[in-house]
Amino acid sequence: MLDLESTVNYGHSLLIKLQELKIPQSYQEFDQLVKANLSESDLQQFQLVALTVILTLTFKKLISCLKATVKYLSNPVENVKLTVFNMIMWLPCGRKYLDKEVKKAREDFYHRIKNRRKNAVYKLPEKPMCEETIMQRIKSGSEEAKKYYRDGGKMSGGVYTAKDEHWDFISDVMRQNIESNPLHFTEFANIGQLESEVIRVTLDLFNAPQDACGLTTSGGTESIFIAMLAYREWGRKKGITNPNVVAPVTAHAAFDKACFYLGMELRKIKLKKDFTVDIH
Repeated sequence: MLDLESTVNYGHSLLIKLQELKIPQSYQEFDQLVKANLSESDLQQFQLVALTVILTLTFKKLISCLKATVKYLSNPVENVKLTVFNMIMWLPCGRKYLDKEVKKAREDFYHRIKNRRKNAVYKLPEKPMCEETIMQRIKSGSEEAKKYYRDGGKMSGGVYTAKDEHWDFISDVMRQNIESNPLHFTEFANIGQLESEVIRVTLDLFNAPQDACGLTTSGGTESIFIAMLAYREWGRKKGITNPNVVAPVTAHAAFDKACFYLGMELRKIKLKKDFTVDIH
C-alpha cells in the first residue's frame, strides 16, 4: 500500500508520460498505448489513481442526486407544479405566451409611470433654470405626493409622520450641516460625534457588549445588505463556505439582492394561513 503523497506523485509522473504520447482516438488505442509504454508497476499505479478519481466523482454525483431528490420530495405538490410549468414554458407556445405577458406588463408599467410625470426634461437646458422655476417644480411635485400620506392618505413603510412641525425642525437641522462631510472628521467633528452617539444609543437599546460597534446606513436596503455581508464574513471565519439564508416569501426584496451579489443561497419559506412563517 502506498500513502496519498506517493500515489499523487505517481499520478503526476504518469500524466507527464502520457502527455508525450500520441493522443488516442479510441479506447482501444488508449489501452494499447498505456500497456505498451507503462511498466507493470506504473500500470497498477495508473489504475489506482484512475479508480480513485472515478469513485470520488461517482460518489459526489450520487450525493448530489440524493440531495436533489430529498429536496424535491420535501414539497412534492409545489415541485410537481413547478416541473409542469417549466415543461410548458419549454414549449414554443408556452414561451410565446410568457413573452407576450411580460411585454404587456412592461408596457402597462411604462405608461402608468409616464402619465404621472409632468413637464419632463430630457436634455440639459441650454439656459439655466431660474430658482423660481425650480422651486415651482419641486412644490408642485411635493403637493401631488402629499395626498398619499396626508389629508386622509395612508402610507406604510415610506413616511412615518405627516406633521409639518417635525419636518420643519428636520429641515432646520439639515440646513445647519448641509455643507458637512463626515469623512473629514477633524473639520466636522460634530457630525462624527452625532453619528457615534446614535450608534452607541442603538447598541445600548439592544444590550450589546461594550466592545460592540456599528455604522449608519442610508436606508432599509443598505441596512439589510450590510448585515448579510457581516454574517457572511463571520460565517467564513467559522468555516462556512456555502452559506444560505432562510426567509419568508414576504421578506424585503433586499434579501434577494444581497444574496445575488454576495453569492449566498436564499431559501424562501411559505406563510401559514395566519400569515406567520411556517418554521417546520
